[in-house]
Amino acid sequence: IKFTIAFIKNKNDITSISIEKYTFKAGKWIGKEKVSISKFNFEKMVSFLEFLRKHNLLDLSERKIHNLFAS
Repeated sequence: IKFTIAFIKNKNDITSISIEKYTFKAGKWIGKEKVSISKFNFEKMVSFLEFLRKHNLLDLSERKIHNLFAS
């Protein structure tokens, strides 16, 4: 598995992340599956993970979830 982060040092900013799965065939590594996450999607994912961290998932009901997003 190859994990790549595109980072702009002078801006201290991550612009994309990619994860690629490789297989070894006929004496060489071949890229098989790749997932790329843009800056926008990365920021959304971080926000979602922060949301999950803040809330006790065992106590969340469908109604509580609806109320969280309605406000």
